This record gives sequence, structure tokens and C-alpha cells, in this order.
Amino acid sequence: MRLANLMWLVPLAACSPSAPSPSDASAAHAETTAATLAPVDFQSYVEERADGLRVEVFAPGDGPAITASSRVTLHYNALLPQATKPFDTTRETGIPLELDLAGNGGPRPIRGLELGLIGLKVGSKAKLTVPPALAWGDAGNPAGGVPAKSDVIYSVEILEVR
Repeated sequence: MRLANLMWLVPLAACSPSAPSPSDASAAHAETTAATLAPVDFQSYVEERADGLRVEVFAPGDGPAITASSRVTLHYNALLPQATKPFDTTRETGIPLELDLAGNGGPRPIRGLELGLIGLKVGSKAKLTVPPALAWGDAGNPAGGVPAKSDVIYSVEILEVR
């Protein structure tokens, strides 16, 4: 388990909502790469939720959907909006992370990641943009390199749902 790294989760690439930045090229590449992994007949979609969470699904997956009581195995990249590379990832080690969303002894993610995973299925590939209120809020997470009031972005691939 990567409990210590769980607190630093976020996605492949982030886009700056204002002026272009070096991360824009990375974001475009990540989205293009994710889109090429989607089934030919699948149209990606974005869900903007009332709590500020943004879920962009590139591949739908199949099988049972993740619920609030699921145990989930996934690969992820975690980064900040202006970053060009992840501050945490399972992809470098190749060892996926296992989360227990019910909190039965396994590591629990930040609230925004947990909410963003619900509804995804095995094989889903998605980008979750988590607002500060559902991440580390006004305090940030200085030990993890997350500044105060920062969005956190996760690129996830769901491997198993139990």
C-alpha cells in the first residue's frame, strides 16, 4: 500500500484556465493520449458537479460501478494545475494503489478523489479536477507540496472494483 503517497494524488496534465503555459502542451498530450485509448464508438464527456468537482471521462469501462463502499485498485498521476509533471504517481513503479472507500482499514483518499471515483467502472480512464474545498482547502498540504487553496488534478485508470 502507498498510504503515505495517497495524500499526494492528482492527474496526468492540467490546463491553465487563463494564458497558455508550458503545462498546456502536456495537458493536450495527456488528453490526446487518453482519447486514443477510448473505444472508437465512445464520446468522451465532462461532468461539472455542483460541489466544483470536474470529472472528464475518456474511456467508459465496464462491469460494476464504484460505490461509496467499494474497494478500488487503480493507477494514477497526481499534479497541480501549473505543473508539467506529477508530484505523485503509481505509473513510475508500476504498482497500483488499492483504496477502501468505506474506510475498513485501507487507505482513504481525499474527499474529492473519493467522490470523483464513484460511478466509474473497471477500465475507466478519467481526469478528476478537485477543488480546494474537496482537497486540502485553505491550509493546503505543505508536506506534500500542495499550496493553500489549490486545485488537485488526478488522472486515473480503474483496474479493479470489489
